[in-house]
Amino acid sequence: MIMTEMLEILRHIPKVELHCHLECAVQFTTLLDEHRRQGIPLPFTAEADLREYFLIEEPVDDFQRYLLAIERHQVIFGDVSAISRVAEETVISKAADNVKLFELRYSPTYMSRQTKGRLSQSTIHEAVKAGVTRGVAAALNNNQDIHVFLICCDHVIFKHSPWDADGFKDSVNFALHHRADFVGFDVACTEADMNPCSPFLDRLKDAGLGITVHAESDMEPEKIRFLVDRLHATRVGHGLHVPEDSAIFAYLKDKRIHMEEAPTANVRSGEVENLQNHPIQRYIQGGFSVSINSDDPGILDHTLTDEYHVLHHTFGYDMATFLKINLLALHSSFAAEDVKQKLLDLYFVRNLKTSVS
Repeated sequence: MIMTEMLEILRHIPKVELHCHLECAVQFTTLLDEHRRQGIPLPFTAEADLREYFLIEEPVDDFQRYLLAIERHQVIFGDVSAISRVAEETVISKAADNVKLFELRYSPTYMSRQTKGRLSQSTIHEAVKAGVTRGVAAALNNNQDIHVFLICCDHVIFKHSPWDADGFKDSVNFALHHRADFVGFDVACTEADMNPCSPFLDRLKDAGLGITVHAESDMEPEKIRFLVDRLHATRVGHGLHVPEDSAIFAYLKDKRIHMEEAPTANVRSGEVENLQNHPIQRYIQGGFSVSINSDDPGILDHTLTDEYHVLHHTFGYDMATFLKINLLALHSSFAAEDVKQKLLDLYFVRNLKTSVS
């Protein structure tokens, strides 16, 4: 079977995505168009040079190069219409990938700080919501059903700016003030001392928000126990070194912690040597609840269907494996139970019966 045929088969799989950053979801053509529209000078004229400047299409030797690409994408977010446009286009692209439940995360605090306060968190948030609404409507007009839920990130993404207590508190308060708009909260800057954050996470949990945490490549596995015990995390992003510690591995499995995995992002950022060594296979073989995610699709110029194709090619995942992973992701979503049951009945039960038969 040729690659294009397999891509189409994989694209038609009903999907659930739980880990995708809006700030890193700008499509390449949109990035260039917004530079021109906003009068922001482009560093090169040739497309090949621009792709090398803005995108990470091959593994990097230095994680700072990955962070630099993220920084270069943020410059367009000083414009409200650009924020709304990116949110809309992200939803439309996910619907085209047959994503049925999509959790989109972003940091209103981080984005506001990037504009030095010129755009308030509330202004940014309203722009994101408007874009999501338009994206869902556009998808429906194209006979594509997608349900989108927002996760509020703390004030740091990918160690891109320094952690501070006031910024974290500001992010928590914003999420609580807009509780009706968010289903969860993402603790992204977990390399800092998180002890002072515990009371704030208590408030988030009491408000009914789901909590997920980033566990990057340089995090000691033992610290993840603290994030689960003290910060109420029920999902962990990446967890790249967890399988190296059998005690933590067993602990997270016993706690039924869901692992949000993004293999291509981890390889291209240089955090994992290659796809064959990515821990997603260890998690699946170990009986964990796992989801497949694009993480930073704009930075990587990589769709969720592309990610499925990578895993199919690398590990031989078949339709039954992908169905099981999506069922686990659906169960672990922070969306309301009635919504998850509706999507289960509409899009997954039929495929489950076909898989079993």
